Amino acid sequence: MSSIPNSTDSFVEGTLQPDGQFQRQVEIQDGIIYDASTGELLGVVGKEKFVIDSEEAAQWVLDKMQTCEATIVSIDNSVDVLKAKAIIANAEKMRAAAEGRLLGLHIRFDRELAQFVKPLLKNGSKTYSSFWGSVSFRKQTEKIDVKKGKGQLALELIGTSWRNAVKKTVKLEFQPSKLSPTQQKSVVKILSGRSKKKSKDEIELWKSVFDYRPAGEKIEVKTSVVVKPKESAEEPEG
Repeated sequence: MSSIPNSTDSFVEGTLQPDGQFQRQVEIQDGIIYDASTGELLGVVGKEKFVIDSEEAAQWVLDKMQTCEATIVSIDNSVDVLKAKAIIANAEKMRAAAEGRLLGLHIRFDRELAQFVKPLLKNGSKTYSSFWGSVSFRKQTEKIDVKKGKGQLALELIGTSWRNAVKKTVKLEFQPSKLSPTQQKSVVKILSGRSKKKSKDEIELWKSVFDYRPAGEKIEVKTSVVVKPKESAEEPEG
C-alpha cells in the first residue's frame, strides 16, 4: 500500500489494496482516512490501528462527529445553497401558477375546441393537427380502478364474495378488470350513488377507494410540449 502522508489537508489519493487487485480512492479529512466513494472510515493518519481506549480518544471521535455535523449545517446555510433553494421555491410557485392557467384553459376550451374541429376531420381521421397542437377523439371503455395506496382497503370492501377478481402473487391484489358484468354493475351503482343497499357514508368510502371512468368519447388536446409531472413522494400501500 502506498504511504499516507501525516496531514489534515483534504485531498484524494489512489491506494492499492494489500492483494494488489484494485485501486481504492481515499480521501483524508481532518486526520481521518475515508473511502472517497462510500465514505467508509478506513483509518486514522499516523496510527496503524485506532481504538477508543481513553476519555481523550472518545472526545476526539465526538469532536470529529461534531465537525461533520457543523459542516453539514454550514453547507445547508451557505449563501449559494440558500439562493438555490430560493430559486427552486420561486420556480415551483411560477410552475404552479402556469399549471393553474393551463388547467383553466383546458376546462374552458377543450370541449369547445372539439366541437369546432370535429367537422373539419376528413377521411375518417380522429385527430385534428396544426403547428400549435392537436385535438384527438378516442373511444373510452368503462373502467374501474383502485386508487393508489388503497389496495388493502379495496380487499376489505369487496369481502369474500368477489374473490374471482383477486389475484394472489406475493400479496393479494384486487383486480377490477376481472369482475363479472353483474359485479361491475354493482360497483358502478355504488360509485354513481345509485345503490340502495349502501348508506351515504358507505358510498363515500367506496368513492375514496375506487376510480370510475364511464364509457364514452375521450378528447385529448395536446401541444406536443412534453411537461413532466412534478415528482411526489410515494404513498404507502394500505
